[in-house]
Amino acid sequence: MAAEKDNYPVKTMARLLEVSRQGFYQWLSRNPNPGQDPWSRLRDAIRAVWETSRRIFGARQILHSLPEEFDGTTLYRVRKCMRELGIRGVVPHKKKRTTIPDEGAPTRPDLVKRDFTSPVRRWRRA
Repeated sequence: MAAEKDNYPVKTMARLLEVSRQGFYQWLSRNPNPGQDPWSRLRDAIRAVWETSRRIFGARQILHSLPEEFDGTTLYRVRKCMRELGIRGVVPHKKKRTTIPDEGAPTRPDLVKRDFTSPVRRWRRA
C-alpha cells in the first residue's frame, strides 16, 4: 500500500485489501521508511567481526568487539541479528567422562579408623 499510495486512494486500497485505514497509517508511523532496514549496518558489522574472529566469537565477544558507533547496542540485539544471519559462535566441547565407578565393587576398608562424629557427641558417648 505504501508503494501505491501515490497512484491510488488509501481508502480504496484498504477496502480491497480488507484492512483498516487507521491500521495502515499506524504502521506507516512506526515505519517511516518501509523499504529501509534500520539494522542492516549493524548486521554487516556483526558479520565482519565474526568473520575476523575466524567464525569463533559468540554474541558477547562480538558485542565487545563492535566499532564505537554501535556503543548503545544490547546483547539481545546482537543475538537477534546473529540468529537472523544464521551465524553462531563456537561452543567448547563438554569434558568427556573417562572413569566410571563400578557400582558393584566392594567398599574400601577404613585403614586409618577415622572418626567423623562431632566432638560433643564423642563426649556424651563416653
